[in-house]
Amino acid sequence: MDQDGHRRHRTERAVQDAGGRYSPNSSASSGLEDERDFVEASLAHLTFEETSDLQAPQTGPEGDGYHTSYNAQWLVDNDMTPEEMVAHEGTHAGNDMSYSNDGMSMWNLNIPNDTPEVQGESVNGQRATMESNMHKLRKEADRDLEKKRITPKMHGKIAERVDYALGQGVVIEYSTVVNELAERFNKKMSKEDRDKTRSYKFLRNLRDEIRGPRVSGTSEHRSVDRSYRGPVHRTQDAVKDAVKKRR
Repeated sequence: MDQDGHRRHRTERAVQDAGGRYSPNSSASSGLEDERDFVEASLAHLTFEETSDLQAPQTGPEGDGYHTSYNAQWLVDNDMTPEEMVAHEGTHAGNDMSYSNDGMSMWNLNIPNDTPEVQGESVNGQRATMESNMHKLRKEADRDLEKKRITPKMHGKIAERVDYALGQGVVIEYSTVVNELAERFNKKMSKEDRDKTRSYKFLRNLRDEIRGPRVSGTSEHRSVDRSYRGPVHRTQDAVKDAVKKRR
């Protein structure tokens, strides 16, 4: 039984089938319960198939649901745990069922029911916001590494997945990477250690921001502020803003 009182049977089975060991502990204390419930519900509509092609996991529509192909050796070679894979791919399916994306398969944003011009402005604005939020996550990770709150390996994984989201397109890979990285923090670090990091706090804030548009099916993604930066950094920000206003 999970500490938050749930037994997520579909998640547990998918993780074990992919060669992992499902760990239900600490989902409530880490703030993961809502996202884990979201993935668990999504897995009712998603089938997994192990392949031998050594390719990255792929999820797409199939019949009345969704299908994920994955290669266990690829997961090992690319340092992705089965928990992270299931969280990532389950989020893909759940996103497609949740957002009002005007038929744009797997997009994790809402597109307003309006003219093409308004729709384009909304998509472009949300894309820019999501890209900005991912860059902020990278900066928080840089700060954590500098202060030795995370290891170089954890920093490298965050940087890799941020680059992946930006390279593949945040309209598809935004919340999938957020949920995947949250699972990594939950598995690799103690609650005490991860709660000291700016990166995990920012991921938690991102999850809270993402939940609104996903649940409403209408609202747009919003910018998430970075953690408190201190008086020196705030002074630097104020100077930069003043320079911009003079231009």
